[in-house]
Amino acid sequence: MKKIILLALMISLLVLPGCASQNTWEEELGTLREELSLAPSMAFSAEITTDLGSGEFSCTLFCERSERGITATVLAPEMLSGVRAHFGEGVGLSYDGVLLYVGEVPVGISPASAMPIIVRALESGFVQRLWREESGETELLVLQIYEDDETDVKLWLETDGFTPVFAEIIYNGAAILRCAISGFTLEN
Repeated sequence: MKKIILLALMISLLVLPGCASQNTWEEELGTLREELSLAPSMAFSAEITTDLGSGEFSCTLFCERSERGITATVLAPEMLSGVRAHFGEGVGLSYDGVLLYVGEVPVGISPASAMPIIVRALESGFVQRLWREESGETELLVLQIYEDDETDVKLWLETDGFTPVFAEIIYNGAAILRCAISGFTLEN
């Protein structure tokens, strides 16, 4: 009888610490998502590398989310600098103050269309898995988030403050887009 009680205590000591830390992460993620929903705007820069089958492409975008939708502005490469994609009620492209409405969000994933996917995942995506990773001296929380039957988003968040630092879009099991996130801000 003593062996059974001792075994039960040992199992509970192994299981309970993991539950407590996961609950803390879930609570903090819930707090972050509440802050995101209350914030009138969010902004960040994204260094994106993608391979959509036609070769690797890299660019830097500035992403803003407001009540009007999401805007992704190209910062680099220089020949595309200033081009903006607007996602809200449909999609529009603009350059130098001229807006070209291009209709509904097209099927497929591009560097610009990845921004709404990443923002949606951060704000409200269904978390399938979560785990911790070390990056140098920084501990990161990794979330694997369901987007649709073919697409998942992985988000790496600093555990101190839950600031997003990296994202990856996985399509049919392959990572097709990697995004280093910097300058993440919320306006309250």
